[in-house]
Amino acid sequence: MRAGMRRGLGTLIFPVLFSLADALETIVTGVCLDTTYGYAMPEGDSIIIVGMEYALFALGCWIYIYWKEGKLYNPFTKHSAPRILGALTDNIGIVFYSYAMAMNSVSTDPLVAVYPVFVMIGGRILMKERVSTSQYIFLLGIVAGTIMVIAGTVL
Repeated sequence: MRAGMRRGLGTLIFPVLFSLADALETIVTGVCLDTTYGYAMPEGDSIIIVGMEYALFALGCWIYIYWKEGKLYNPFTKHSAPRILGALTDNIGIVFYSYAMAMNSVSTDPLVAVYPVFVMIGGRILMKERVSTSQYIFLLGIVAGTIMVIAGTVL
């Protein structure tokens, strides 16, 4: 296998593995927080479970980098400051997500699934990216569909 193809495969594998781990975490969180059929776990315990998932995934990535590069990776450099800020804001989002799941898990997942809309709006405002008319139409469709699901008008 060529080196470029291996690198491309590696950049595909990590997001897929993370998505699978994140989906599993969502299922576990839903079962743990469910008061009817689940364990009715407090929201704080759910946050700990999610934190442990991310810590294990980070440890696995760190070990992988050490294995591939042959040297230890230091994540606390000036170059990594934006990544650390992103991780902190993600953890704040996890806290809000856990409490939202505890309040109404049916509405939470569709709302969280709309994050690409916020990415698109942020790219338009902050990065001055161009957004086509068809993208705006799809954006409105996504928002309308999410509102209908959350409002309970669509099963």
